[in-house]
Amino acid sequence: MRALSFLFAFVLGCPSAEPVPDPDPTPAEPVFHDPTAAGPFAVGSRTIFVYDPERERGIDAEVWYPAIAGTGSGASPPFALMDAEVDAEVDTTEAPFPLIAFSHGSQGIRAQSVSHTEWLATHGYVVVAPSHVGNTVFDDGDTPRWQIALDRPPDVSRSIDVVLGLNGRADDPLFRLIDADRIGAVGHSFGALTVQMLAGLVATESPFDELPPEAPPPPWDFTDPRVKAAIPMTPAGYSSFADLIAEVTTPILYMGASDDGTLPVEEEAIPLYEGTPGAGLAMLEGAGHLTYSDMCSFLPDFGEGCGDGWLDPELAWPVVNMWAGAFLGLHIKGDDRYLPFLDPARELPEWATIEWKDGALTP
Repeated sequence: MRALSFLFAFVLGCPSAEPVPDPDPTPAEPVFHDPTAAGPFAVGSRTIFVYDPERERGIDAEVWYPAIAGTGSGASPPFALMDAEVDAEVDTTEAPFPLIAFSHGSQGIRAQSVSHTEWLATHGYVVVAPSHVGNTVFDDGDTPRWQIALDRPPDVSRSIDVVLGLNGRADDPLFRLIDADRIGAVGHSFGALTVQMLAGLVATESPFDELPPEAPPPPWDFTDPRVKAAIPMTPAGYSSFADLIAEVTTPILYMGASDDGTLPVEEEAIPLYEGTPGAGLAMLEGAGHLTYSDMCSFLPDFGEGCGDGWLDPELAWPVVNMWAGAFLGLHIKGDDRYLPFLDPARELPEWATIEWKDGALTP
């Protein structure tokens, strides 16, 4: 299997809070929002600091959330790709909201897929995206790949801890905004591998050619039972997960790019789908590895999937968001009104297909 050094995806970052029990959450009946379009909410964003005392590791994370339009500070977002209003007032109309964790990929930034993360916030999700320090566009190179693979899942789990801690603090804008029982995860490339591990895929072999003596040997199990559904975009690591993949119970929708030369679908997305019980597989024909990101609009010649000859990400995102929004609506919100949008018989562009294992579309 090719080393994860070829994985791509893209992240920066109020004080952290220790998690406390959610204060008497009272989830409302889910409100249906059409996943074929952006939702009704404006989007706010804030940067938080996530510290893990066990690992003595501190990272920044971005939080996107439903907001009241025009109430932001007017400050510029930390990334040019972002459109959210910084520190805007939260819109509690449909609170508490589900929480989605997003994991960027290797040599990336946390705002790499704002066409997705901000879109989720318009649909009534709070989204947290940690910056995987040591594996961003700003600092990648010195940290061994095996260490990055072991850092990433705890980065996401700890980010969930901190956001839920803020959710329990009466002095924080996120107070009682999140339903701690409705959590999902999305990731791209190395971030896809990250959320696969959180969703219960256990690595019984190293994804790397060789591990040094100081590296803890597999199995590597980072299952986070709070994650109720996962969407790995351009997934990875099949050979590492193959031994125990049949034991996975978390609903997973794998998303692949037919012309992905970094993580070919024949080696990764397809066998992962075939091995995972109750999974789904969405495929974009003519897409490259970076089609599932916004980096091509930021740097038109950045890499595979950018420029002429590839499926335009601006065409792809509405379909990707429809699938993701419907999948999360079904499994995180528990709303079967999203089922028609996941139907393989639904009319789609000729370059888009989706298929499911038996039982995959049961809320």
